[in-house]
Amino acid sequence: MTEPQPSFAGSYREALSRPEALWVVMWNVIPVTGVLFFGWSAFSLLIFYWVENVVIGSFNALKLAILSGAYGKRGILPGAFMVPFFCLHYGLFCYVHGVFLLAMLLFGGMAPPDIAGGFEPSNLLPTIWAQVQADEDLRLSVLALIGAQALAFLFLWLLPGKWRDTNPLIQMIEPYGRIIVMHLTIFIATIPVMLIGEFAFAVLALALMKCGLELGLPQFALGADMLKEKWPPELSNK
Repeated sequence: MTEPQPSFAGSYREALSRPEALWVVMWNVIPVTGVLFFGWSAFSLLIFYWVENVVIGSFNALKLAILSGAYGKRGILPGAFMVPFFCLHYGLFCYVHGVFLLAMLLFGGMAPPDIAGGFEPSNLLPTIWAQVQADEDLRLSVLALIGAQALAFLFLWLLPGKWRDTNPLIQMIEPYGRIIVMHLTIFIATIPVMLIGEFAFAVLALALMKCGLELGLPQFALGADMLKEKWPPELSNK
């Protein structure tokens, strides 16, 4: 019989008791403190987190492609399904979140002047790219993010051979916890931001959820344990 999952608050208390929790909390508290007390741009911070989801998803698609190749001919058919499916499904979530995020910031009065009059959802990527180009701090942060993710992919995943022991199904769902974080952030913060322009709700909600994700709360695991045995054994690359 499956054990009942602990509550979100209970999982959080247990996670915060771990030694590494201090670093995770500090890493997420710093940008929140900057926005609330030192005049950092809430718009840039929220856009950066959205871009982070896109970058991490892009590297995950690359990992899936490599995993498919690692299985040889037996991996061609699963890979031909998994990689496009992930790109379409994960990408659609990111697109919708990007539209809602910009709309929330726009109606909350936090959008920069060049998009204060509105934006076309079909031009989401050019609109965000223009904001990244216009904000030097945001641009440098995004470049640093891409560089860090590329180094992690190369030195922590590809060269050590982690792809040899990686379950493709687990790899496919790995970044979806980030989708939950952004989804809950928009859900929780939209009304306070749009009605009273209180961006602190969005920043705090994002920090709280992101901490939970990085602390490994089971609420963000998306049933990964149940999927560990789902990959057909005849496709094992060992």
